[in-house]
Amino acid sequence: MKRIRLFLVIFLLLVSGCHSQDQDPSNGGSGTPKDSLSALQILQRMIKTYQAANSYQDQGIVTLSYRYADEPRKDVSQAAVSWLKPNHLRLRAYQLSLTVDGDKLRARVADASTNNIGNQLLVRHAGEGTSLTDIYEDPLVKDVLIGGRGGQPVQLELLLQPNPLETFLGEEVSLEKMSAVSIEGHRCDRVAVKTDDGRYELWI
Repeated sequence: MKRIRLFLVIFLLLVSGCHSQDQDPSNGGSGTPKDSLSALQILQRMIKTYQAANSYQDQGIVTLSYRYADEPRKDVSQAAVSWLKPNHLRLRAYQLSLTVDGDKLRARVADASTNNIGNQLLVRHAGEGTSLTDIYEDPLVKDVLIGGRGGQPVQLELLLQPNPLETFLGEEVSLEKMSAVSIEGHRCDRVAVKTDDGRYELWI
């Protein structure tokens, strides 16, 4: 079997996408020009922005591009998150639909081969806050999210985990600041992250 070569691009879009060119949230009030920030500073600023957010919404997708048997392949999955602090969440990722309404957590897995897991609907008390521990309490929900094409949706980690992206911030990781690009009038900083598991490119 030939080795699968994987290049994963993660789009981290802050609420309305990358920051607008006519605004400068990247300065973070520090007066530091955004072009002078290092790759590490860009990541740290992004993490701080997510952790400080009271609400968040995107229409995210995960695109997995790779080569198999010398043929290019591309898989696309939904990874959309809507979140309101402390315990309102709507998630559409891979086969999973999950909502938290402040009182109940509800989840359903779409799977044609098992008639949607026997048309089962998970319903349980949501608690006072929403965390990854709460979401992963059900093993099937955890398996679907972690086992998806792009793994756990990165927005969930950034919003709900106390120390997100720790594996991207270690001393053994190589960070490279790439040239910024514009998408629909919005400037995106780009950071390449090289780890033992592969290379990731973050559009921020």
